[in-house]
Amino acid sequence: MKGAQNMDYPLLLGGEKAGLLHVEQQGLYTCMEISTHVREGLLRIWVQGGGQEAYLGLLQPGEGGMTLHRRFSRRDLAAFPPVIEQASDQRLPPQREVNITKETEVPQPAATLTADAPEPEPILPAEAEPEALLLPEEKPEPEPLPELPDITGPGLLWRERRDGSLLAEADGYRLLALPASLRRTPTGADLRRIGGREYLVFRY
Repeated sequence: MKGAQNMDYPLLLGGEKAGLLHVEQQGLYTCMEISTHVREGLLRIWVQGGGQEAYLGLLQPGEGGMTLHRRFSRRDLAAFPPVIEQASDQRLPPQREVNITKETEVPQPAATLTADAPEPEPILPAEAEPEALLLPEEKPEPEPLPELPDITGPGLLWRERRDGSLLAEADGYRLLALPASLRRTPTGADLRRIGGREYLVFRY
């Protein structure tokens, strides 16, 4: 978890907000404290964010409800999500990880050559001189992104999300793969084969 600060996050019990998770930096340690008005039940709490979670502990009866207080070193925080979104008594659904297979070349449809029609010459007013016309301002071409990294390496894992898309990280970029059924590849995407299916891979 990156540089903890004094922040509050919602506590969800049974899917509904029922208290707060307070995270506070105290010297070399990060303290996490939960308070809720709920008084009954044996409730185990997980800290969640970005599709990841870490077990925090068991709520204990306290004044006015139930509480939980834990203190963690920097090494302990490595097991927690980098970005916290909430605390909950319900665990996240499991996510499947898909190992990519050997990439195969996908044939691209042949480009259709068309002759460009000549543009008509502009009609100038009688008093205008050709030198007085201003050329349209040329827009600078965007810098091309570096070549897409080798997504077939053994160290790259794709996570399948609920909508069927795949998500991975490589060389400081996030890679998003959408199931492809198009005849042409859109601008800014690469057509790759992952897990035996064709995907459009976007980088951002």
